[in-house]
Amino acid sequence: NGNVFITGITQSTTGIAVNGFQNTIGGGVDAFLCSFTSAGTLTWSTYYGGNGGDYAYALSEDQFGNIILVGQSSSANNISFGGFQNTLSGTTDAFLVQFDNNGNRLCGTYYGGSGQEWGSGAAIDNQGDIYLMGTTTSLTGVAASGHQNTFGGGYDDAFLVKFSSITTTITNENTPLDVSIVPNPSSGLFHLRL
Repeated sequence: NGNVFITGITQSTTGIAVNGFQNTIGGGVDAFLCSFTSAGTLTWSTYYGGNGGDYAYALSEDQFGNIILVGQSSSANNISFGGFQNTLSGTTDAFLVQFDNNGNRLCGTYYGGSGQEWGSGAAIDNQGDIYLMGTTTSLTGVAASGHQNTFGGGYDDAFLVKFSSITTTITNENTPLDVSIVPNPSSGLFHLRL
């Protein structure tokens, strides 16, 4: 829709959040996400973080106009919401959070093992599957069913993980509708999007 999104980190306690999901800073350093119209008008902006340090490194947009924000967190709170991994596993974990185009958080998750992880990028395919890439120092808890399932050695390894989403077609008076369930998989709260 021609919108512009900006992400980064902040220690500012004012001047950041406007009509956002998180209107106050959570810790010493928080990630932030802002949405502007193509004319440069701020629509909404939010902090994203908890009681530790939270750093945003990349964002991406899915086919529905939702924003995927990724980074690194040492916070034990305010990160996961209906996510794959609901608790911080190491000293820092990668995080992935999805916001709708109005700035509402749809889901969020930590991703990591007992060491340190950094989420450095995300991509979304045309089925709505989300790919999180980053770096890890964890010997376990990161890789499964992939090309390389054990830590390769050295200081850190790259990782790539795929989060699947369900898209179903429903016929209503011969008009197909796309239905998505977010997050997927889910054992708790989920959103049904038509």
